[in-house]
Amino acid sequence: MKTLAILTESIRFDNHHPLKYFKRLKPVHFYENAPYGDLSAEELKAAIKYGSLRDLEKKLLALKPDIIQGAEPYGSKKQLGLCYVAWKMARKLNIPLIFGMLENRPVKARFGLFLAPILRKVLAVYAQQARLIFYLNEGAKRNLLEVGADQAKLKKLLYGIWGIDTAVFKPVTPLPERGRNGQGRILFVGRIDEAKGIPYLLEAWEMVRREYPNIELVMAGKGEMEDRVKGERVKKLGMVLTKDLPALFNQALLTVYPSVTLRR
Repeated sequence: MKTLAILTESIRFDNHHPLKYFKRLKPVHFYENAPYGDLSAEELKAAIKYGSLRDLEKKLLALKPDIIQGAEPYGSKKQLGLCYVAWKMARKLNIPLIFGMLENRPVKARFGLFLAPILRKVLAVYAQQARLIFYLNEGAKRNLLEVGADQAKLKKLLYGIWGIDTAVFKPVTPLPERGRNGQGRILFVGRIDEAKGIPYLLEAWEMVRREYPNIELVMAGKGEMEDRVKGERVKKLGMVLTKDLPALFNQALLTVYPSVTLRR
């Protein structure tokens, strides 16, 4: 069975747990840190921790994988370093490089006029080396085509959670108590910002709040609009571990996802 090396900065339940379902490849997950606390020592045994990019290179050379999955150039400074290691090791070991593209915002809008042309050049070189590039949405595809990525290499795939693990996300019996004092809950899980439709959610909540006094709004996540989320019967949970989400979903009357497409 061929070995797939996956390079990650921060490992967490939802990007590591699904790897156990791989059947045609043996995934080996390389990570720098595990800051979320949602993986046990036993679950981390199959992954390989690295201390620096140089350490990562040494461990990849020792493993000699058949395929290497790099990070996304538009992710972060750390991920840019992982991209370089993936590109370098793919060439040195003469193996296929693959990577995922999740960023759907225009590079100039996110990184500014100075960094945008530099990152476009990095993505162009990286994409040229890649054998396969999977993207999550049309915005990510646009960013790839903008730098001249070969469309034949592009594949639209659900990446990151690979669908829903029904062994984890399933109904519970009996149902837990719904909200405070038996109140019904409307649940939002995600980034608390404009792109996720938070202004529309808060506007709708004002109408629901006045008409249904026994309903509360529960919001799990963080973001730039957190300060606007306040009021009676509004509960902010902050970041919630993946393993704790099934209970929240089971407690909710309904879960809302008012995401919008923003014009730039």
